[in-house]
Amino acid sequence: MEREPRYVGAMAARDTPGEARRALIVDDEAVFRTLVAAAVADFGFDVAAIASGAEVADALEEFDPDVVILDLALGEGPNGLDVLRFIEDHYDWVAVLILSSYRSPELVATLDGPLNARVGYVVKSDVVDLEVLQQAIEQTLDAEPPRRSRSSDLPTITRSQAEVLRLMADGLSNSAIAERRGCSVRALERIIGRLYAALGLSDGVDANARVNAVGIYRDRRVDVR
Repeated sequence: MEREPRYVGAMAARDTPGEARRALIVDDEAVFRTLVAAAVADFGFDVAAIASGAEVADALEEFDPDVVILDLALGEGPNGLDVLRFIEDHYDWVAVLILSSYRSPELVATLDGPLNARVGYVVKSDVVDLEVLQQAIEQTLDAEPPRRSRSSDLPTITRSQAEVLRLMADGLSNSAIAERRGCSVRALERIIGRLYAALGLSDGVDANARVNAVGIYRDRRVDVR
């Protein structure tokens, strides 16, 4: 987390009455990052927008945001959950709103426990208009953050199945996943069989269930209970 942040309309200091609140956008998708930054600026915030977790430490120190709007999947380097832990450890007064394509953080990384209750969570596809985003930001700043919604239209898998699916999407073999999880290949195959069933996929070779399962993951068409 060492790169120089890029600022959009940032003020030098907040020591005058009526100065704007500050929002830091962290998202690796350039188009979405630009759209969110523009929208949040229209809400009356001064905005900084960065593309990676590696830039967060400098941005927090130099920009001093009131709220961080954070994607979970940030490409190479620290992911959104790494950034969240860093903020909670070093800048716990800063509000965090997760704005992610994934309906569950377990689809991005293994969690040590549930997310902090002070952290807001909104799924990008649920932002049907800008008022939804604005309300989510204000709720998070007011320590009443929105919680992620569940979709009845999507298959639901367990946290254990989510970890296996994520590792499959990373290209790991069954033996590598079993070693990572500290279980036998046979035990892993049972988990995978139940995963395929939860996703509505056939376990047969002809069905190419592994490819289809990874496709479902990459299309964000799954939730975690």
